Amino acid sequence: MWVGAGFRMQPPADVARYIVQTLADDGMNGRVAIAAGGKAWETEGELEKVRSAWLGYENAHEIESSIAMLVSNVLRAWYLRDHPEESFAH
Repeated sequence: MWVGAGFRMQPPADVARYIVQTLADDGMNGRVAIAAGGKAWETEGELEKVRSAWLGYENAHEIESSIAMLVSNVLRAWYLRDHPEESFAH
């Protein structure tokens, strides 16, 4: 179906190379990358630039605040997993 529609198959070696490049780039931590047509690119940076214009300030702020809260809670959970003695500290 994919090839029949004229799209190029992404060779596994290309996908593996994009994954390794992404893992090696600290700036890509938590970012979304798309691999297609023999290329890969990061998409979130450009979306962040226009989020307020696209969704409106209040909606963009709500999304950014909720993402920050989720990240904070996930990081805290990971920390407590490795330091269970501190789970009742607060």
